Amino acid sequence: RILSLVTQQPVLGADETRWRMMGKGASNTWQVWTACADKAVYYQIEDNRSTDAAGKMFSDYGGHIVCDGYSAYSALQKQQAKRHMTTRFRLVQCWAHVRRKFFECQKFFPKECGHVLDLIGQLYALEKTVTTDVARLNMRRTQSKPIVEAIGSWAAKVNPLGQSALGKAISYMAG
Repeated sequence: RILSLVTQQPVLGADETRWRMMGKGASNTWQVWTACADKAVYYQIEDNRSTDAAGKMFSDYGGHIVCDGYSAYSALQKQQAKRHMTTRFRLVQCWAHVRRKFFECQKFFPKECGHVLDLIGQLYALEKTVTTDVARLNMRRTQSKPIVEAIGSWAAKVNPLGQSALGKAISYMAG
């Protein structure tokens, strides 16, 4: 029932993380899959991070999934598109994961990363100013949108090597 409630929401957060299971002198790593919405959080334990495991929770979902760039989500989306001739859910990567990619390569690219991290920080500061969904939507349309556009313009002008840490961070963000 909780999974049904969560997957009826138009936007949900998804994540999977390792969970170490102890037993009789051996340990196994399992995965805790999470689907969260404003009204509830659902946890499911699986023995892997596969597309099939993701499908157990999200195969019939039809909204927006905020997640990291883990490939099981996009693979599930492709499977869904083949079955239904369309994609029922949309993947939306979160700014926290994007920020982390730039933060991790900042020591190698201090000027570039410093600039984009400042812009992302401006988005975070704006988010702290609102308390209702209506205000948040309005703020995002009027104040966040120009910042996101500035981030996109910045990324288009930077020309890093594709396999550099900065290139990978920009590629991740573009996803």
